Amino acid sequence: MQAYILHKQLFETLLIDIERELDITFRERNGLYNDIFPDNRHLERPFNMQAHGAAFTDWIEKFKELIDQTYFNPPMQPPQMKIWMVEQVVLADDCLRFKFTVDDETFRISTIDTKISLEEPMYALSLSNTVLNHFCVFGLVNDYLVMSDSPPWFDQHLRDFKFYNFLHDNSCDYR
Repeated sequence: MQAYILHKQLFETLLIDIERELDITFRERNGLYNDIFPDNRHLERPFNMQAHGAAFTDWIEKFKELIDQTYFNPPMQPPQMKIWMVEQVVLADDCLRFKFTVDDETFRISTIDTKISLEEPMYALSLSNTVLNHFCVFGLVNDYLVMSDSPPWFDQHLRDFKFYNFLHDNSCDYR
Protein backbone atom coordinates (compact mmCIF):
# COMPACT_ATOMS: atom_id res chain seq x y z
CA MET A 1 0.00 0.00 0.00
CA GLN A 2 2.89 2.37 0.75
CA ALA A 3 4.34 1.77 -2.72
CA TYR A 4 0.97 2.64 -4.27
CA ILE A 5 0.60 5.83 -2.23
CA LEU A 6 4.13 6.99 -3.03
CA HIS A 7 3.77 6.12 -6.73
CA LYS A 8 0.43 7.96 -6.92
CA GLN A 9 1.98 11.03 -5.25
CA LEU A 10 4.87 10.97 -7.71
CA PHE A 11 2.37 10.73 -10.57
CA GLU A 12 0.54 13.79 -9.23
CA THR A 13 3.85 15.66 -9.11
CA LEU A 14 4.51 14.60 -12.71
CA LEU A 15 1.13 15.99 -13.79
CA ILE A 16 1.84 19.31 -12.06
CA ASP A 17 5.24 19.51 -13.78
CA ILE A 18 3.70 18.74 -17.19
CA GLU A 19 1.01 21.36 -16.63
CA ARG A 20 3.65 23.99 -15.92
CA GLU A 21 5.83 22.93 -18.84
CA LEU A 22 3.08 22.86 -21.46
CA ASP A 23 0.52 25.32 -20.06
CA ILE A 24 -2.21 22.69 -19.98
CA THR A 25 -4.63 21.52 -17.29
CA PHE A 26 -5.30 17.88 -16.45
CA ARG A 27 -8.66 16.70 -15.18
CA GLU A 28 -9.80 13.34 -13.79
CA ARG A 29 -6.33 12.64 -12.46
CA ASN A 30 -7.36 9.45 -10.63
CA GLY A 31 -8.94 8.02 -13.76
CA LEU A 32 -5.83 8.88 -15.74
CA TYR A 33 -3.62 7.07 -13.23
CA ASN A 34 -5.96 4.07 -13.22
CA ASP A 35 -5.92 3.88 -17.03
CA ILE A 36 -2.13 3.83 -17.08
CA PHE A 37 -1.58 1.61 -14.01
CA PRO A 38 -4.83 -0.41 -13.74
CA ASP A 39 -3.61 -3.00 -11.21
CA ASN A 40 -2.13 -0.67 -8.62
CA ARG A 41 -5.35 0.20 -6.82
CA HIS A 42 -6.20 -3.45 -6.14
CA LEU A 43 -4.62 -4.99 -3.04
CA GLU A 44 -4.96 -8.53 -4.41
CA ARG A 45 -2.92 -7.67 -7.54
CA PRO A 46 0.85 -7.11 -7.54
CA PHE A 47 1.96 -3.48 -7.62
CA ASN A 48 3.40 -2.57 -11.02
CA MET A 49 5.38 0.60 -11.77
CA GLN A 50 5.36 -0.11 -15.50
CA ALA A 51 2.59 1.54 -17.52
CA HIS A 52 0.60 -1.40 -18.82
CA GLY A 53 -3.03 -0.35 -19.12
CA ALA A 54 -4.93 -1.24 -22.28
CA ALA A 55 -6.10 2.38 -22.57
CA PHE A 56 -2.49 3.61 -22.40
CA THR A 57 -1.49 1.25 -25.20
CA ASP A 58 -4.48 2.42 -27.26
CA TRP A 59 -3.46 6.07 -26.81
CA ILE A 60 0.02 5.37 -28.15
CA GLU A 61 -1.40 3.51 -31.14
CA LYS A 62 -3.87 6.34 -31.85
CA PHE A 63 -1.05 8.89 -31.70
CA LYS A 64 1.04 6.85 -34.16
CA GLU A 65 -1.97 6.50 -36.47
CA LEU A 66 -2.55 10.28 -36.44
CA ILE A 67 1.12 10.92 -37.22
CA ASP A 68 1.03 8.43 -40.09
CA GLN A 69 -2.05 10.14 -41.52
CA THR A 70 -0.35 13.53 -41.28
CA TYR A 71 2.74 12.49 -43.22
CA PHE A 72 1.01 10.27 -45.76
CA ASN A 73 1.08 11.61 -49.28
CA PRO A 74 -1.30 12.08 -51.06
CA PRO A 75 -3.05 14.06 -48.32
CA MET A 76 -6.34 13.14 -46.74
CA GLN A 77 -9.59 14.01 -48.46
CA PRO A 78 -11.98 16.42 -46.64
CA PRO A 79 -13.97 13.70 -44.79
CA GLN A 80 -10.75 12.06 -43.54
CA MET A 81 -9.31 15.47 -42.63
CA LYS A 82 -12.33 16.14 -40.41
CA ILE A 83 -11.90 12.79 -38.69
CA TRP A 84 -8.17 13.47 -38.22
CA MET A 85 -8.97 16.80 -36.55
CA VAL A 86 -11.62 15.40 -34.24
CA GLU A 87 -9.48 12.40 -33.26
CA GLN A 88 -6.72 14.75 -32.08
CA VAL A 89 -9.18 16.49 -29.78
CA VAL A 90 -10.45 13.14 -28.53
CA LEU A 91 -6.89 11.97 -27.80
CA ALA A 92 -6.01 15.10 -25.83
CA ASP A 93 -9.31 15.84 -24.13
CA ASP A 94 -11.05 12.49 -23.64
CA CYS A 95 -8.13 10.06 -23.41
CA LEU A 96 -5.22 12.03 -21.96
CA ARG A 97 -7.65 14.32 -20.13
CA PHE A 98 -5.99 17.65 -20.62
CA LYS A 99 -7.30 21.02 -21.71
CA PHE A 100 -5.34 23.71 -23.52
CA THR A 101 -6.04 26.92 -25.35
CA VAL A 102 -5.07 28.13 -28.78
CA ASP A 103 -4.87 31.86 -29.42
CA ASP A 104 -5.21 31.54 -33.20
CA GLU A 105 -8.35 30.89 -35.20
CA THR A 106 -9.15 27.18 -35.29
CA PHE A 107 -11.25 24.77 -37.31
CA ARG A 108 -14.65 23.92 -35.87
CA ILE A 109 -16.53 20.87 -36.99
CA SER A 110 -20.16 21.25 -35.98
CA THR A 111 -19.81 22.22 -32.30
CA ILE A 112 -16.33 20.77 -31.81
CA ASP A 113 -13.39 23.15 -31.58
CA THR A 114 -10.61 21.02 -33.04
CA LYS A 115 -7.86 23.35 -31.75
CA ILE A 116 -6.22 22.96 -35.18
CA SER A 117 -5.03 26.26 -36.63
CA LEU A 118 -3.39 27.17 -39.91
CA GLU A 119 -0.57 28.86 -37.97
CA GLU A 120 0.32 25.79 -35.88
CA PRO A 121 -1.51 22.78 -37.32
CA MET A 122 0.48 20.27 -35.26
CA TYR A 123 0.18 22.02 -31.88
CA ALA A 124 -2.48 19.69 -30.41
CA LEU A 125 -0.66 16.60 -31.61
CA SER A 126 2.63 17.99 -30.30
CA LEU A 127 1.14 18.43 -26.83
CA SER A 128 -0.19 14.86 -26.88
CA ASN A 129 3.24 13.68 -28.01
CA THR A 130 4.97 15.36 -25.08
CA VAL A 131 2.41 14.14 -22.54
CA LEU A 132 2.64 10.56 -23.81
CA ASN A 133 6.43 10.65 -23.72
CA HIS A 134 6.36 11.87 -20.11
CA PHE A 135 3.98 9.03 -19.24
CA CYS A 136 6.26 6.53 -20.99
CA VAL A 137 9.28 7.69 -19.00
CA PHE A 138 7.36 7.67 -15.72
CA GLY A 139 5.83 4.30 -16.55
CA LEU A 140 9.20 2.74 -17.44
CA VAL A 141 8.12 2.12 -21.03
CA ASN A 142 11.03 1.94 -23.43
CA ASP A 143 9.22 3.74 -26.23
CA TYR A 144 9.80 7.28 -27.45
CA LEU A 145 7.20 8.79 -29.73
CA VAL A 146 8.76 10.93 -32.40
CA MET A 147 7.17 13.63 -34.49
CA SER A 148 8.34 16.61 -36.47
CA ASP A 149 6.70 19.63 -38.00
CA SER A 150 4.09 19.03 -40.61
CA PRO A 151 5.39 18.69 -44.15
CA PRO A 152 4.94 21.77 -46.37
CA TRP A 153 2.48 19.97 -48.63
CA PHE A 154 0.32 19.22 -45.58
CA ASP A 155 0.17 22.89 -44.59
CA GLN A 156 -0.95 23.77 -48.12
CA HIS A 157 -3.51 20.96 -48.03
CA LEU A 158 -4.91 22.39 -44.78
CA ARG A 159 -5.29 25.83 -46.40
CA ASP A 160 -7.04 24.18 -49.34
CA PHE A 161 -9.28 22.33 -46.90
CA LYS A 162 -10.28 25.64 -45.33
CA PHE A 163 -11.15 27.07 -48.74
CA TYR A 164 -13.01 23.90 -49.77
CA ASN A 165 -15.11 23.97 -46.61
CA PHE A 166 -15.86 27.65 -47.05
CA LEU A 167 -17.36 26.84 -50.46
CA HIS A 168 -18.95 23.43 -49.91
CA ASP A 169 -19.50 22.44 -46.30
CA ASN A 170 -21.55 24.14 -43.60
CA SER A 171 -20.52 21.65 -40.90
CA CYS A 172 -16.94 22.96 -40.74
CA ASP A 173 -15.75 26.52 -40.30
CA TYR A 174 -12.66 28.40 -39.25
CA ARG A 175 -12.85 31.02 -36.53
